[in-house]
Amino acid sequence: MLSTGTVLMNDTYRELQGQPVIYYGVTVAGLAQLFDLPRICFVGNERLTQ
Repeated sequence: MLSTGTVLMNDTYRELQGQPVIYYGVTVAGLAQLFDLPRICFVGNERLTQ
């Protein structure tokens, strides 16, 4: 599942639990780094960071 980081901010991420998720967008950038979440960036140099 591809999801924006907004689901982490508005508490709807629980609906995605149990599914493989790759996050994208600026909202998740810091949280992905802190919590080792898979993240894809369509603009940056690294296409997939984990």
